Parts: sequence; C-alpha cells; structure tokens
Amino acid sequence: MAASLTTGYPLPRLRRSANLNPVKLFRIPIKIEIPFFAIALVLGLSRSRDIALLVEWILVVFASILLHEFGHAFAARAFGLSPEIRLYQMGGLTSWQSEIEISPLRHLAISLAGPAMGFLLGSFVFLLGPALLRAFPARLSALVYFDLLWVNVGWGLFNLLPMLPLDGGQVLTTLEAWLLRRKDQIFSHALSFLVALAVAAVAFSASALWIGFLGIFFAYLNGNLFFRKLQTHRDRKLRFDLDQIKEAIEKNELDPALDGIAKVQRLAKSPETKREVSHFLVVVYLKQENLEKAEEELRRYTVFYGGDSYLQGALHFCKGEMKAAQPYLKLVFEHLPEKQIGLMLYKSLVGIPEWADALDLCLHPAMADVRWEVLVDLQTEAFNSGLFKFSADAGILAYEQKIDPKVAYNMACAFARDANLSEAMEWVRRAMDAGFGDRDALLFDPDLEALRSVPEFGSVLARFDARNI
Repeated sequence: MAASLTTGYPLPRLRRSANLNPVKLFRIPIKIEIPFFAIALVLGLSRSRDIALLVEWILVVFASILLHEFGHAFAARAFGLSPEIRLYQMGGLTSWQSEIEISPLRHLAISLAGPAMGFLLGSFVFLLGPALLRAFPARLSALVYFDLLWVNVGWGLFNLLPMLPLDGGQVLTTLEAWLLRRKDQIFSHALSFLVALAVAAVAFSASALWIGFLGIFFAYLNGNLFFRKLQTHRDRKLRFDLDQIKEAIEKNELDPALDGIAKVQRLAKSPETKREVSHFLVVVYLKQENLEKAEEELRRYTVFYGGDSYLQGALHFCKGEMKAAQPYLKLVFEHLPEKQIGLMLYKSLVGIPEWADALDLCLHPAMADVRWEVLVDLQTEAFNSGLFKFSADAGILAYEQKIDPKVAYNMACAFARDANLSEAMEWVRRAMDAGFGDRDALLFDPDLEALRSVPEFGSVLARFDARNI
C-alpha cells in the first residue's frame, strides 16, 4: 500500500547511500530507496519464485505506487506547493517544504488524490481488461490484470482506513484539527491504534501474516505516539513555567531561572518538555560561566536527546575554542539567522581567523542592526593583524553605512601602512571634513609617518589649523 504522508512538514535529509539517484518527472523530484524494491520482492516471493512473475509484480507495484504518489503531488502543486516524492520501504511518501498555509479542505483533497488516482487506473483496467485478455489470452496478461486491480483498488481501499500513517489516517488528523480544533493528534493516534489492532486480529485469523505484522507495527507506532502526545498534553500546564524560565534567562536573572528549571524537571513527563528544560539548564550554566557544569549537562543532554549545534558551539565559544565553535555556529546561523548567533559566529571567525568569511557575515541581512559596529571592529582587528588592505576594505563598507571621522582616519592609517599614499591623503581630508579634531594624531601617529613626507600633507595640516582657530 502507498502510505502517503501529506502533512507538509519539512523534509528530512535522506542518506543518499541507500537511494538511487534522484530524478525529476513532470518537474517533480522523485527519490527511490533500494528497500522499496526489496519489500516488493519479498511480497512477490510469498506467492511465486518464477523470475518473470517476480519482475511483473515489482513493475506493477512500482508503477501503481508511483502513480498514487503523483496523485498527491499534482494536487499539492495545484495549491501552490512544491511536492517531492519518496519511494521507500513502507511504500510512498509525498511531502513538501512551504510557508504556505493551506485550508483543511485542500489538505483533504491532497490526501484523497492519491487513492483517487489508483481507483481511476483500476476502473480503466476493470473496464478494458476483459477485452485485452481476449485479445492476448496469456497467463502473464491475466496476472497483470489481476495485480493491477489488487494493488490499485484493494490496497487503495486498505489505504483509506482511519489509521496513521495511511492516507485515511491523514484524513483523520485533518478532520481532528478542523472539527475538534486540536492539533495534538491524540484522538487520531488513539483511533489509529485501535484500528491497527483490529486489522492485526482480522489478518491473523485469516492467515494473512503480512497484513497482520503490518497491523502490529502500526499499532506499536500509534500507541507509542499516543503515549508521547498524552504526556505532552499533560505538560501543557508547565508552559507558563517554561516561558518564565526563558524570560528570566533573557533578563540574566539566573538564580530564579535555576529554581524554575528544578521545578519543571520534577514535574515534566514528556520528552519534549524534558528536552526544553535541559536545554535551558545548559544555557544558564554557560551564562554563569560555569563551564564544567555546562559541559557535564551537555553530555547528558546529548545522550538523551541527541546533539545540539547551538549548545555545542556556544560551549566551545565560551571556552575560547573558536576553531571548534565555528562549524557549529555556522550551521545554526544558516538555519536560524539571528543577530546574537551572528555575533558569536563573527567573533569565532575573527578568532580563527577567517577574514573573508567574517566580512561576508557582516553583510548578511540578519546583521543589519549591528553591521556598522562589526565592520568597524573588523577594520580594527584586520589592521592590528597587519592586513592593511583588508582593513581598508572593511572601513570603506563601514563608512558607507555611517560617515564617521574615526573610521575615515583609520582608513587613512591603513592606506598609509599599505603604501597607498594618495588614498591615505584623501581619507585624511575626509576625516577632517567629517569632524576629526586630533592634531597630535596627525603629527605623531606612527601609522601616518610615511604620509608626512608627502608635500600635500603640509597644506592639509594648515587647513586643519585654519579650521580650528
């Protein structure tokens, strides 16, 4: 059966080693995993070991499930989404990445479009099949006829049972969110669990072992999810405490935050709540600069909940391990381009140093509020490292953001150190025009030593004196 999840959640990254190369058909990406054919082969072997019949069965399953998924994909695309098809060991999956909110009716249309496509093909086979069988009265032709009916109609009907992750289960979750005004899917998983148990009981009583084991698997899947959703539902009363903890951390009120964390840890039931409060605990320890406890808690967090790039990068950052912090912070910033993360990434890049990447980061839209400050800092850091031309490049960008006499003066120093005396003289003039007023710097700053030998420097100094009389 084609278990087509049409929830619109972000697509997971698939391991390419288990996939055939992705292709596009009708401008829709299709990813095919090797286990898809392996399961089809196992199903085929349960009825025959004849090579020709196995090939026929695999082709019928492949074509029928792909057509089913195209039904979902075409419907999704009609509503402005960008669908992607994946064929894997459980059948087919159509999903998409989109910020577009679609209505419950459209969700229902997408979920039902897959089975509808199969029923349409099954109808054509049912109506035209007898005539074709009379024209080609071979055993293989009859087998193709009955397999097409079975996969497209029989599996299609099974796929409409109200049981996740089948299409009928997707219809169930949409109706739950629409009619009951709840998105936790507790009702959907509970009903799916009961239906799966009923399917398993009926299948085993009829000696349909494959369907029975599938029912047991779906019962386990939905039972586990139902239990977790129920825990999350019970933890809703802790949402206020979690928000208070977050607010306390943002205000740097760390002792009240620790008290709130201890309370939530005692009461939390769901893995999601436990994970969130554990995340807060690592952040508090980092803010307290208690790096030993932060590292210990992060190890515990990683064991129970998996890695967290932000926490790992922040720990390395606080320990001054900029080279180790940079890849984690870069990954976080790519997915969550926020100013505070950008500032940490900037400091790690300068600390390595990776000057070009630091300059690119300064120009990122997320850094708009602090762009001038980080460009000025980059100008200074590059100058102190002897990269005078790069310092001048950063300074030009900073000066374009805001006309500032100190930035212009530092530009003059950078160009003078880089032996570009004409540009250095021009930036001295700009610094003066912007309000630079330190005569001693013009006379004694060693960075301008080469510039003082230029004949024009005397006239510039005279102009400075005349302006400041």
